[in-house]
Amino acid sequence: MLELPTGAKSIPYTDNTYFTDKTGTIYSFSRSYPNGKILKPSVGSSGYPSVNIVFKGRRRFITVHQLICRTFISVNYIEEGYCCLHADDNKLNYSLSNLSVGTYSQNNRDAYTRNLNTGNTLDLR
Repeated sequence: MLELPTGAKSIPYTDNTYFTDKTGTIYSFSRSYPNGKILKPSVGSSGYPSVNIVFKGRRRFITVHQLICRTFISVNYIEEGYCCLHADDNKLNYSLSNLSVGTYSQNNRDAYTRNLNTGNTLDLR
């Protein structure tokens, strides 16, 4: 039986079958894996690691950083109009210490300031 590390929490909207810790490791205790399994994220065309889980009653790919933000920062941040921000702008770094929740404006301003959004015409002077 797979043991959850201290501090691991149930991921919201998953019927207590999926858990995560602050490093972003996703654990499944679904019917398919009653003894537990660590899910390996895959990186899609967006560049963000995702896992295939049953979320809000439907099986779907969800990005790991969104699951971490929902679990440890704010359950309904997306529904409230916010987004998950990466402090180091590294899409592959989804540990809780690298994530925060903020506005889309903050995210766009940060991308522009760090020259990550080259198509942006926003003038911050």
